[in-house]
Amino acid sequence: MTYELRDYQREACEAAWADLCALPGNPLVVLPTGAGKSLVIAELSRRAIQEFGGRVIVLQHRKELIEQNAEKVKAQLPFGVTAGCYSAGLRRYATDDQVVLAGIQSVHKKANVFGERNLAIIDEVHLVPNDGDGMYRTFLGDLRAINPKLRLIGLTATPYRTSDGSLCGKNKLFQRVCYEAKIPRLIEAGYLSRVTNVAADGTLDTSKLHSRQGEFIPGEVNQLFDDNFKVNEACREILDKTRNRHSVLIFCASVSHAQHVARVIEFLGEECGVVTGDMLPLERAGTLDRFKQRRLKYLCNIDVLTTGFDAPCIDAIAILRATQSPGLFAQICGRGFRLFAGKADCLLLDFGENLKRHGPLDDINYGKPSDGREGSGNLPLKPCPNCGEQVALALRECDECGFAFPPPELK
Repeated sequence: MTYELRDYQREACEAAWADLCALPGNPLVVLPTGAGKSLVIAELSRRAIQEFGGRVIVLQHRKELIEQNAEKVKAQLPFGVTAGCYSAGLRRYATDDQVVLAGIQSVHKKANVFGERNLAIIDEVHLVPNDGDGMYRTFLGDLRAINPKLRLIGLTATPYRTSDGSLCGKNKLFQRVCYEAKIPRLIEAGYLSRVTNVAADGTLDTSKLHSRQGEFIPGEVNQLFDDNFKVNEACREILDKTRNRHSVLIFCASVSHAQHVARVIEFLGEECGVVTGDMLPLERAGTLDRFKQRRLKYLCNIDVLTTGFDAPCIDAIAILRATQSPGLFAQICGRGFRLFAGKADCLLLDFGENLKRHGPLDDINYGKPSDGREGSGNLPLKPCPNCGEQVALALRECDECGFAFPPPELK
């Protein structure tokens, strides 16, 4: 079955090809979570083979992403053109297919086994270090030794990092963004779920947290959030505000915090699962399957479900942690953007002043440094008393429900 591309997916592919043909260096495609990067990867691979006779390698960092991308690529390729996976985690070791989807951990020292490749595509490039000789750079350098004309395209939902800003620059792996699909446009077109941004009643004061390398110190974040009284209050508010929701994903500050939250939610009468990075694979897969099938309503995690986790049923996300990273916050909130039958919107319930710090994710200027414009970066926000949505302080009417704010008092 061949997939029909959406308008912005076609635009992204055209922009990437035009960039490769006109300019040196490596272009970056920016598509928000839930916008279908897998289909863009599939179409880029098809064109490289069918129109240019090339051979492609697609690089990812997790086996879930490899399988997800492979399904779309295989469906999009013409008859007789093969795609295979190389991943120790999947126990698959394809090397000769015209398209190989590979886990970077499995292949970073094995470029020679894939022969000459004309196009490399990296998914989730916000995880690729800008500096140094990491796995990606080592592998790409070895591929270029085989074919000096190798071209590279990157895809991400978040083209920036807290520590060193934009992923693009003269001396970075990617030189420019060739295409970006904005979240408000995709929501308005019906391609992404609407979101309702709400600062929790139990929002914690994060002003005394200290930073290290551009992020809050984890131990301090955990100490602030993993407090008995605060956890009890937060869990009661989560249950109250998600009473009519079906799939609630909770992001916590640590493993012990996640387990604490789950215990309190269960004490209050609701089952709550926990997934951590050190769980046994079968146990973790079973918990995630129950959540995806809506047989488990509440699920706590730390940072293990920020990328590559596809559960369209998520209609509420509670953020019981604080982050200085606009990229991480975007990945957290992006879990709720996918469409699902009967899902009207996704509630984003923020306990860590993240909305105040970064602004709403569906702001057209989200992630950009604040420059004083309305809607940019760190714009001051206020809650709508009617629906709870966080909106720009200067707005006189709520974007979400149309509530008219009273004029300010003259002093």
